[in-house]
Amino acid sequence: MQQVSFKRINIEAALQFFILLGFALFFYSIIDSGQVGFYVHPRIIPYMKFGIGAMVVVALFLARTIFRPQRRQVNLLPYLLFIIPLATAFLLPAKEIGATTLAGSNFMTAQTAKNTGTDIQSSSAGEGGAINNSAVTSSKNSNGDSVTTSLFKGEPLVLEDENFVLGADEIYNNMEKYNGKKIEMLGKVLKDKEFEEDQFVTARFMMACCAADLQPVGLLCRYDKAGEWKNDTWVKIAGTLVIEDFKGVKTPVIAVEKIEKAEKPANEYVYW
Repeated sequence: MQQVSFKRINIEAALQFFILLGFALFFYSIIDSGQVGFYVHPRIIPYMKFGIGAMVVVALFLARTIFRPQRRQVNLLPYLLFIIPLATAFLLPAKEIGATTLAGSNFMTAQTAKNTGTDIQSSSAGEGGAINNSAVTSSKNSNGDSVTTSLFKGEPLVLEDENFVLGADEIYNNMEKYNGKKIEMLGKVLKDKEFEEDQFVTARFMMACCAADLQPVGLLCRYDKAGEWKNDTWVKIAGTLVIEDFKGVKTPVIAVEKIEKAEKPANEYVYW
């Protein structure tokens, strides 16, 4: 068998080859395992699949040059900008975002998203942006596909994956309309140092594009035994919507009547 001299290996081509295949393998692995939802919005997945194919094709073209003599000195420093993130992606897998991770965030409602520039509107919103309780609205399911559904189907109002963001936003912007209504929702307990002892937010983390823009969306809750529930505990709550003053602002609050520990959903994020 003919021996290949190390000096005849094109180091630069080899680096490019393995970097491209490395990223392609990482993208494939998180899509195949279902962990891709920790990183990006589901609507990005088709582009990732295209990227995998493109990177593999380019890598195959580069493979032909790996065993050609190196004709110039290789500066390895620029390649570290790709190698380090790639190694980190494999060695440090994505993990659940929690209250500790987002310490200092404003754990409020969908209004928080508006204040940070995320446009949360329904294409079927009525005059003034209000959405009727029986209105048909456009939203996205857990796969990022557009679906046509009613925000709420009678009472109690139920916040689920498909209507969580729009539903919380609708309640916040039309609180008088929903004052006194029964409500149920699943989310994680999030607390803030500015909350009173009987207050917490039941929230989900909303992703508009990728993990970098994650932010908590939910509703403020009042419960006399709130101290028994720790941050990041998944709970299912039931209660009545009331309007209260929170830091000088009228805010819809859930007066909790029932709370129980819940299993974490298969997909813990909601998408916009």
